[in-house]
Amino acid sequence: MTTIETLQALMFFSFSTSWYWSIAKLLRTKSATGKSLVFALMVCVGYALGIASLLLAWGDGGDLNPLIYVFAWNLTVTMIDAALVIRYSRPSALRSASVELMGSARQR
Repeated sequence: MTTIETLQALMFFSFSTSWYWSIAKLLRTKSATGKSLVFALMVCVGYALGIASLLLAWGDGGDLNPLIYVFAWNLTVTMIDAALVIRYSRPSALRSASVELMGSARQR
């Protein structure tokens, strides 16, 4: 790997650290309050596009850039975070709807 690729890989590893913290917090609190599923999914799309560009460059006769493994790892971690946001968003949304229904039933 070149110096540029090494620096890019270190940047990606540093960035992925935020996802580890996010996943740990979601697992600890079991609440997705304040999390944005759209943001996580947009980051996933960005990583998928990065992987696609590296595969296309490889298909055009270039070498397979080793950064593809870092992109794939970060995509996996970000998808786990997005899945946890979905998992822990539903119960709170259901509880909110339930509270609203109970409140309107009491008013009758």
